[in-house]
Amino acid sequence: MKGIDLSAIAQNLYHVDQSHTKKPSVEIDNIVERLELGKARKYFDFVNKDVFSHLSQFSLPVLKNFSFDELCKLKYSTIISMHKSVQDLFEDSDHHEVVRKITSSMWRWGSSSGVWNEVVDAYNSIRSFSLDLNSDFDIRLDYTIGSNDYGYSKFTRTYLDGVFAYVVYYKGKHVMTIGFTITGGKRILLQQIQLVEKTGNRFLFKFPKNRLEHILGRFKEYFEGYEVYLIDGNSLLDKITDSYISQLASARKWLTYYVAQRNHTSSEDHESLRKSIILTRKEIKALEKQIRHINTDRSRLVDFYKNTGKFQLGETLEISGLQLNRVA
Repeated sequence: MKGIDLSAIAQNLYHVDQSHTKKPSVEIDNIVERLELGKARKYFDFVNKDVFSHLSQFSLPVLKNFSFDELCKLKYSTIISMHKSVQDLFEDSDHHEVVRKITSSMWRWGSSSGVWNEVVDAYNSIRSFSLDLNSDFDIRLDYTIGSNDYGYSKFTRTYLDGVFAYVVYYKGKHVMTIGFTITGGKRILLQQIQLVEKTGNRFLFKFPKNRLEHILGRFKEYFEGYEVYLIDGNSLLDKITDSYISQLASARKWLTYYVAQRNHTSSEDHESLRKSIILTRKEIKALEKQIRHINTDRSRLVDFYKNTGKFQLGETLEISGLQLNRVA
């Protein structure tokens, strides 16, 4: 199963005093003394300059005396890019990358990286989450590549409408994607509850009858203290349709280009162009099929996101061109 096993996110982050939550590194003891600088120490003037002005020069071995929590606090507390070896760690290590993605999510969907204690709360909520179903079900964490606010995911290559996703497996098979985003101010944007297959989903008999209500309940429980906002069905489908239409227009332009080039190239290039034409035509057919499916199934999909069971949909939040309703 692809994605991060939530039980494997075992390293801890810790809260700081409220007065330090914008710069949590204040609570790290003896930062300068713990740097492994060796003979190079004499080249750094820590009396007249803040240690953070040198962070881009400190490789991972220099910071080896700092714990996971402390290193995350150091990175959060500075706007200066850290050394490439540290940046790479926050892209290659699952623990570190989850923290990076939380702050990126807050920034991309709210123009703010929140405050440190919110990062800690989000981290703990993400790794504690469960659908509370039987042992045939399992979930893994996935998220967008790099700092993308939406797009294809890192592990399962699933298209996400937000930053994060819980990838739901049934007997080892990926059957559902639950996409969400974390913003500052302790808000969860629940943007995507999508079945992998359109038909034959017999596993749904093992779900509570109203699966949306069940999922909302789990987010309310495991993200305690958060306001949960659910995507409006029409808003979601409009965004997806616009994306497909844009991709379709681009694919048609490429097809026209490839066909025109075929008449002006040497014979040895014909095979390459032939393959490009075949692939582009397949892409066009697939996109046209997706658009037809959305148009045909729109009312059912819109109704799905309205059927919240015991939960009421309240005030509307408009963000990044989408409409979401607060779940009360």
